Amino acid sequence: MYNNVYSQLLVLCVLGKSYGFSSGSVSFANLVLANATNHTRTRYPTFEMNISFDLDSTLIPNGKEFETEKRNGIAKLFGIEEIRKGTCELISDLQNQGHKIHIYTTSFRTKGKIRRTLKYYGIKVNQVINQEENQRVLKSQNINSSKFPPAFDFDLHIDDLKGVGIESEKFNFKAIIIEPTDKNWTEKIKIGITTLTNI
Repeated sequence: MYNNVYSQLLVLCVLGKSYGFSSGSVSFANLVLANATNHTRTRYPTFEMNISFDLDSTLIPNGKEFETEKRNGIAKLFGIEEIRKGTCELISDLQNQGHKIHIYTTSFRTKGKIRRTLKYYGIKVNQVINQEENQRVLKSQNINSSKFPPAFDFDLHIDDLKGVGIESEKFNFKAIIIEPTDKNWTEKIKIGITTLTNI
């Protein structure tokens, strides 16, 4: 029975389903954490992915919704934004595993501003997709969705919006939805990614 349940979860993941982590919602990563053993998580060869992260309420706070990394007064003066505590370590770990990390936001921040903020925290990413480019590309492909990661060759997208999770089901792309208040967010992302790469 255990193997059957786990197999069904993997099938759902392959079909592009996304799972949030809020209370009362179906949580794919939580289920894997509860049911998967080290054996089931390492029995298949892994592969590297292009992983994109949203900014607002995912990595950059809207108000005081989560703890942030340390930022000095000079950085604040030069427009360096706060970033979610644990972001630096998470992205470093994923890159060390061979994954490529990207930013995919519907914010109109310039790409330079985004890269400057990330650079301050020692974070280097590959692509940065802001709303200007997102709108242009999706319009050219006649895609009626707020985000569509495959248009930029992203294999997995991390976001806070449940609406993006709904779109991932409708348009068949992979997403992990993380609540801004979730203090275990990095572990849940790692487990979700491990499950995908071990399929």
